[in-house]
Amino acid sequence: MLDPAHVEVIIVCSDEGVAQVSEHLIAHGLEVLRTSQGVLAEGTATAVERAFGARVRDRPLPLQLPIPTTLRHQIESISVLGIPGAHDAPRE
Repeated sequence: MLDPAHVEVIIVCSDEGVAQVSEHLIAHGLEVLRTSQGVLAEGTATAVERAFGARVRDRPLPLQLPIPTTLRHQIESISVLGIPGAHDAPRE
């Protein structure tokens, strides 16, 4: 299940598009880290939903998000991946 307080999104984009994509994400309250394939964005579910115009809460993972029209030439894909056990309580 997705933790609404912390969502990680992988955005595959062109090298030329990284700056514009990063600006879009930061403007919506997400933190951005450059990767070899694009960017990793992280923040709240609310921030992710605002940035991509799609609901992420209460949906099965992995999840593909729609590409915003203004970034369609820079982005190849947007994915929210579920990591098994990532939000489970620690075992004692």
